[in-house]
Amino acid sequence: MAHHKKKRIRGRAPKRKRHRKSRRERKRRRLVLLNKYEPISPDTDIKKFRIAVVESLSEDEIHTGTKLYEGELKPLTVSDDSLTASLHTVNDKAEFEKSIQEIINSLCGDELVTLHVEAHGAGEEGILLSSGEILGWKDFMDSCRILNEVLSGLLIVTLSMCNSLPILGCIDPTKRAPFKAILLTNRDVTVDEVERGFIAFYRRTRQTLWGECTDANPKTVAKRYTIEKKLVPLQYES
Repeated sequence: MAHHKKKRIRGRAPKRKRHRKSRRERKRRRLVLLNKYEPISPDTDIKKFRIAVVESLSEDEIHTGTKLYEGELKPLTVSDDSLTASLHTVNDKAEFEKSIQEIINSLCGDELVTLHVEAHGAGEEGILLSSGEILGWKDFMDSCRILNEVLSGLLIVTLSMCNSLPILGCIDPTKRAPFKAILLTNRDVTVDEVERGFIAFYRRTRQTLWGECTDANPKTVAKRYTIEKKLVPLQYES
């Protein structure tokens, strides 16, 4: 097999124009979305709470996100008009970004969101999607940041995957906050732990947070979000 010598370039290596272009494109899409949707006003009465499940698992795996949605979340929405839920199955990065846009498009003006992601964690690299692509933590937070700004900084994120703690090391404090609070894992987790843990989590969250917040305003809701001990509130303002 022939080996090709790499060309030596004097001075600094050239920047990747493709990468810069994709960054500009993401920034452009973000501005378009933010211009289209006004953030929730601090005086808005919050009457609905959405759990948006985004699942990216291969066909031969147990679809824990679908099971959570069908078995737990949908029944909760039937018994409580203030709760809504949606399921978004994605395969790659493009479909993930599309799912965030779908969530934003379907929002009512008096609704807050918990973004629940079911996938595999890739440690410091990010999220392993069913296509084999890795959604980097910074790109993931860029998508969350759009949704969080529409929600006036009140987005909760729950990551149902192994070893998601490294996302905290990728947060850029010079940018707007990507979420109000996040639920993470610092080790490998089993399917059983995921299923039992999140059923208990959402039942408890419903009782301690949502059940008391009907007709509340975003300022009141923000204070109650930080009460939940399992959530990790950010240390800077959004």
